Amino acid sequence: MIEMSSPSGQATFEVNADQLADFVNGTYYVVAPGDEHRWMNVDEALSQLLSHNL
Repeated sequence: MIEMSSPSGQATFEVNADQLADFVNGTYYVVAPGDEHRWMNVDEALSQLLSHNL
């Protein structure tokens, strides 16, 4: 179970742990650990996402 919450609301997702692990591990082939900053500013993206009342 993954639970997320913000001032705008909350959500709960049920996921298969093995499938989630496969997905996350697969992302390392697309963007190597430590290279995230070359593609996007993660802190800015999260700030923008969390600042909106969805």
